[in-house]
Amino acid sequence: MSARLSARVRDALNLIAFVRQRGGRAHVRDIKQELGLAAARVRELIETATMAGRAPFGPDDLIDAYIERDWVHVDIALDFGRPIRLSRSEALALAIAMRALMGGGDLGHAAARALDKLRAAMSAGARDAVDAAETRVAFEGDDAGIAGRVARLRDAQRRCRAVDIEYYTASRDAMTRRRVRPYALIQHLGQWYLVGRDSLRRDVRMFKVERIKSVAVTDEAFDVPSGFKVERYRRSGKLLVGRVDEARVRFTGRAARVVREEWPPDSVEDAADGAVVGRLHFAALEGVADWLLAHGGDAEVLEPPELREAVARRARQALALYGDGA
Repeated sequence: MSARLSARVRDALNLIAFVRQRGGRAHVRDIKQELGLAAARVRELIETATMAGRAPFGPDDLIDAYIERDWVHVDIALDFGRPIRLSRSEALALAIAMRALMGGGDLGHAAARALDKLRAAMSAGARDAVDAAETRVAFEGDDAGIAGRVARLRDAQRRCRAVDIEYYTASRDAMTRRRVRPYALIQHLGQWYLVGRDSLRRDVRMFKVERIKSVAVTDEAFDVPSGFKVERYRRSGKLLVGRVDEARVRFTGRAARVVREEWPPDSVEDAADGAVVGRLHFAALEGVADWLLAHGGDAEVLEPPELREAVARRARQALALYGDGA
């Protein structure tokens, strides 16, 4: 089958399914909006549809399709399913969810690929609606994607170039513009943080990347102070509030791959069977327990005992929702 004929058959099947979903009657305006098909194309597809059916291809076995006063009518006796199609609201919700997951690592890359496939499957009208919505929610969401912002910040850090950022401060509910010299990028419990000298505060500060609306790399060069060490900053507890404890966790499977790729090398030790043992710092016992539990059987707490018990307790609570907890 030629590419042209294949496209015609595909469009005809989509048209039939679309009209049948609406009770066998749909206006050409709605068809154009949802499927991106002009009226002339719809008439061509109607001709194709009327030649389709099932054996022995008698009058009652063919698809009955016609246009009357800009309304497309389809009547078919077969049990004719249609390809899965998302409504605009469903596509929008899924697209925003994919943006939220684009934070780097395996999950971020998978989300980016899934979003590309989703957009390719959308009609032109649906893509426009999603683009408009992403622009409106870029403040809270992810206009270019967290992964893209991380990539630009990493490039600026590597080349020792200052960046101009728009940053949202939750405590003041305000957006500010500032120039930052990026000294380091840190990933902590699934979140990215920028550490650098803030021109506004004239001091080294930490910024949550998901709150950065835009990043512009400048030509301003700088040198990282000799006394600044990223691991010293990570271990200083500035990422955490209150008492800081250390845990050792054995990761396997996909979690092991992510930890090996994303965590600082000196906090990861190779173990048997492709597993790794990672060291992490935490302040909220229950919070880190929830995060570890999300990895399922791919994360086993080795120490401290209180964190191991917290994970077990969370697991028992989850099981209790679906049975007797046994």
